Amino acid sequence: MISELSPVQEPKNAAAGISPIFVLILLTYLGVGSYLLPYFQYQINPDGVSYISIAQKYLNGNFADAINGYWGPLLSWLLVPFLYFGVFHLVAPKILSLIIGMIALAGARILSRRFEMPELLRNILLFSLIPIILSLAFKITTPDLLIATVLVFYFAIIFNSNYRKNNSHGWLCGTLGSLSYFAKSYGFPFFVTHFLVFNGLHYFGAATSVDKKNVLRNFISGMVIFSILSGVWIFLISRKYDRFTFSTAASFNYGLTNGYIHEYMLVPPSNATAISYWEDPSLSPIPILPQAIGHADAKNRSDSQTRISPSAKLAYRVRDLFTNIDATISVFQAFSKFFVIVIIAGAAWLCLPFSKPILQSSVFFSMLTLAIYSGGYVLIFVEERYFEIVYFLLMPMGFYLAGLLLRLKKKLYLRAIPIALLGLFVYSCWIEPIDYLVRWKGVDRGRFEQSKKLARYDIRGKVASDYRWGLTLEIAFYNNYKYYGTTGHGEGGRDVWEELQENDIDYYFVWDPKFKFGSDSKEIINDEIKGLRVYSLKENSKIQ
Repeated sequence: MISELSPVQEPKNAAAGISPIFVLILLTYLGVGSYLLPYFQYQINPDGVSYISIAQKYLNGNFADAINGYWGPLLSWLLVPFLYFGVFHLVAPKILSLIIGMIALAGARILSRRFEMPELLRNILLFSLIPIILSLAFKITTPDLLIATVLVFYFAIIFNSNYRKNNSHGWLCGTLGSLSYFAKSYGFPFFVTHFLVFNGLHYFGAATSVDKKNVLRNFISGMVIFSILSGVWIFLISRKYDRFTFSTAASFNYGLTNGYIHEYMLVPPSNATAISYWEDPSLSPIPILPQAIGHADAKNRSDSQTRISPSAKLAYRVRDLFTNIDATISVFQAFSKFFVIVIIAGAAWLCLPFSKPILQSSVFFSMLTLAIYSGGYVLIFVEERYFEIVYFLLMPMGFYLAGLLLRLKKKLYLRAIPIALLGLFVYSCWIEPIDYLVRWKGVDRGRFEQSKKLARYDIRGKVASDYRWGLTLEIAFYNNYKYYGTTGHGEGGRDVWEELQENDIDYYFVWDPKFKFGSDSKEIINDEIKGLRVYSLKENSKIQ
């Protein structure tokens, strides 16, 4: 019977160095990834447009506009060498993601050693991660896989009991913490919270005064390095926005995801070389809807007159909290359906009672990390891609529990039960990633071809659309238009023609087949692209 967990340590059966099997796993990953790359080379999304555009600014020496408080800089920094050597700007993020995924596999191997299991199970675990990581690499261009990879290495250090024996681990944690912040602004509060809590656990678990001093040295050196490296970036963006901030993303995202910022509005690009305002929403004059400030007549008031009441603000926060908790549960279940509940319940049972050795175990560390990581997003906003790190924690926990069951089952026919359960667990983790890799081959190629057709026409300058903001933004990115956003058909409370005139729009993209211009409007693409009409507004006089 398993009554308690061992403190985190390097398993005795861990293979030293890089094993031939792990090399084979890496080669399999690279082989499958190279095969899939051409099928996903056209994938692009609005966030990806911003990261690529910012990387181009760094490459061109336009640092003033490249420094950005909304998007983390690390992904754009890593894209610069690819763009410098002439890699096509759509392909560069996919090649970079493949490389990041390979590094993530190496980090997962190190992290898996914090869980005692046979080397065979460890290799199966790493092989099982291949389709998962490939789907994360090819799904969308975001820094979520990047921050997950950085954190995997950080967890591999902080989960290890040797952290208390060596006072040189602190600066490594501080460096990785800074990289997680550079990847995504959420890395800042998460690292500060997690590093503080885990150093407290290590200090509590230290057996000697020397170990306690090592923990204190690691904590101090880690925070100093983190503060210095992160402080440089905080200084740069605070100076740009004329206020102290470590990120401008949280407040804008809160308004956007809660419907406080209207979807239908025309907003100029954030700088002279930007495609749209989405490159830096923090610099854009975006109106706030009445429900954000608690006044039905808010649009008739000045900003100084409109303030949300404390009771209304509390009501919004409580509503958002419960919505995010429900969304988090759904996200966890999406990773492995039924088995997520089994793994978490099994891990919780192993952690009882909370004795000192258990509080130093890899399973408890993983459970606590999941709670801290998820809890932070529950307070802000929850989206499935934010939780890619969950794969790198839940899967080792699942394989660890399977290893414990295998040790309990002495007879061969009984050992088949945990083996079958493990197989079902891996299969459940594979369903969604493999489905994406198979079903979405060639994704966004049609959009790229649409943009090439439009490039034959003399369309340039300022453009807007009635709907389909993301698609039109991507076309604008391909053809270097200045995209001002969507008007809807009056949903924003503005007259469409008046809004187009005020923003001096040159071309209007219409995706709604029922929407018609006046008889003197000039359509310029002759229905060549299905579902799209483009009008030259400089020759328009009115909209019917």
